[in-house]
Amino acid sequence: NLYADIAEPSAPVTLEDVVKRNHDYVMASPVAAPKLRASTSWQSVPAVREHHVLVYDTVLVGRPSVMLGAGAVSLAKLRHPGGVP
Repeated sequence: NLYADIAEPSAPVTLEDVVKRNHDYVMASPVAAPKLRASTSWQSVPAVREHHVLVYDTVLVGRPSVMLGAGAVSLAKLRHPGGVP
């Protein structure tokens, strides 16, 4: 979580702050990922520039449902390929 250090339920997010926090990966939906990769602004984010964009399954992760467990497994597989059964 890029903002795990912030106690508030939400915080203002700027691209400059995302660059400064410099996380290893960016997660994006199948629709947003190509836009991120093509954006000159988002190329300032090292994870995007280094092709560390993880595309998640919006059907499993996009909304709370009985599939939430499957969504968690799909996210774990994105981050740890080969390490999650």
